Amino acid sequence: MAAKYHRKIPLDKLKKHLALPNPPLQVLLGPRQTGKTTAIGTFIKSWEGPSFYHTADLISPPDAAWLEDKWKQARKKIQRGKRTLLVFDEVQ
Repeated sequence: MAAKYHRKIPLDKLKKHLALPNPPLQVLLGPRQTGKTTAIGTFIKSWEGPSFYHTADLISPPDAAWLEDKWKQARKKIQRGKRTLLVFDEVQ
């Protein structure tokens, strides 16, 4: 059977920053179609705590109330002793 290809995702710095006691907000930037969404999807799969993924790539751009609502939903589901990851993709 052929070996499964595993692409190394260069998000070591992100992992390091999220391990800090009070991790800062992280922003992943780059040109279009370079694998940012794929990379963060792979990162989320390896995340050991709860994670929440939301895309802002909608017909009508979401407003601040949408962001606040998603933030509040994630805060309600925080599990004691586990770090929670909240990802907003395609925020312009």
